[in-house]
Amino acid sequence: MCFNVAENDENCSEELQKKFDLLMDIKKKLVEIVDGFKAINSHLLGLEKLERLNRNYDPLFLTWYIANFVELSGLVYESYRDQLNLNVHVVENLALVPRKSAGTLIALWLHQPCVDPIINFKVDSALKETGFS
Repeated sequence: MCFNVAENDENCSEELQKKFDLLMDIKKKLVEIVDGFKAINSHLLGLEKLERLNRNYDPLFLTWYIANFVELSGLVYESYRDQLNLNVHVVENLALVPRKSAGTLIALWLHQPCVDPIINFKVDSALKETGFS
C-alpha cells in the first residue's frame, strides 16, 4: 500500500513505496538512537546523584566531573530528540507538499538544524577526556 494514495491508484509506483519504506526504517533506527541517548543521560544522572550522596566530587576521568558528562549527554539527547521530531514531521509531510517544497523538507533532514555544530566539538572533547578518541 502506498502512503497517502488509494490502493487502487495506478500511479503508485513500487519504487516510490520502497523508498518510503526505507525512509521509515531509517526513522525507526533514529528513534532507537535517541532512546539510547536518553538512557545514557539517565544513567549519568544516576551517577551524579550517587556522587552527591557519597560527597565524592573528584573528576571522573582527568579533568571532567560527572556533571560535565551529565550536561553534555542532556544536550546531545535534547538536540537529537528535537531533530527526530523534525524528521518525523518531514516524513509525514513529504508526500503532501509540491515537488519544489519537498527540497526544503529534504534539506531540513540533511542539514540537521536542531543539532548545534558545537555538540560535535563537545563530544570529541568528552571522548578525548575518557581516552576513547
